[in-house]
Amino acid sequence: MLPDEQKKSGGSGSVAGAGPEPLQASDVRYDEWYKTTDGHFALLAQEAMVRKMTSGWPRRGRSLLEFFCGSGHFLESFWQSGFDVTGQERSDYLLAQARKRLGNVAEFTQGSPERLPFDDKAFDYVVCLGGLEFSQDPSAVLSEMFRLASLGVLLAFPNSWSLHGLGWRFSSRKGKQAQDNDFYKLISPLQVQGWLRKSGKGGKASWLSNMLGPRWSWKMHNWQGRLNLVSLPLPLGAFSLVRVDLAPALAGNQLLISNRRPLAAGAASGGLGRVEAPAKRG
Repeated sequence: MLPDEQKKSGGSGSVAGAGPEPLQASDVRYDEWYKTTDGHFALLAQEAMVRKMTSGWPRRGRSLLEFFCGSGHFLESFWQSGFDVTGQERSDYLLAQARKRLGNVAEFTQGSPERLPFDDKAFDYVVCLGGLEFSQDPSAVLSEMFRLASLGVLLAFPNSWSLHGLGWRFSSRKGKQAQDNDFYKLISPLQVQGWLRKSGKGGKASWLSNMLGPRWSWKMHNWQGRLNLVSLPLPLGAFSLVRVDLAPALAGNQLLISNRRPLAAGAASGGLGRVEAPAKRG
């Protein structure tokens, strides 16, 4: 999830089958936002909750596909925790950044998230941790995620019910933002529930959110920061997640996302992955 002024053009509501999008200034700013004070805090808060939501997922020998992988922040964390990872992205620039970050430890596919060239149930897990808000057809994206996943789906969305969402909607800047970036939209938990029902998939849904305060409170080393790191099993925070388990999760698995597993030597300087999709995965 990105703040309102950071518009990720990769996967930004593109038409199925369209080619890669040209470089935009918003693509370049994508990584830069994580270097700001509130951006760095948001990244840490998001990683903590993703870690908590996926702690029961087995990793060794398991495959994971990330929709709208951007420059690969989360994809790298998933690889470090033991998954075999594949990323989907439309933006040439963001995809190049992801390849540079992960090297030959990941596979990539460049194309429309509404229809990807993989067989049904090609991956164990499919996640989308930012980008659904840019899609013109979020329901189709979610249906594609369920088509490709055999064990579980994890979805993040910018929550319109949060204090941050309310502040964005009613700020004096909203009019210009809506005019210039009408593809960007906040999403309510009720909308997500409707898309889940439309997908026709069963499975147990679990909700979690953090970053409960407004954006000005996204700071480290104070009581507001500690409050924003608290996760609630309710979709009330700016960063909200829903996980759907298509098979029973393993209890007590503590192989969490971490930074303890280094990238392979020379991975970032050579063999920069593949921007293609295999015809079939086992």
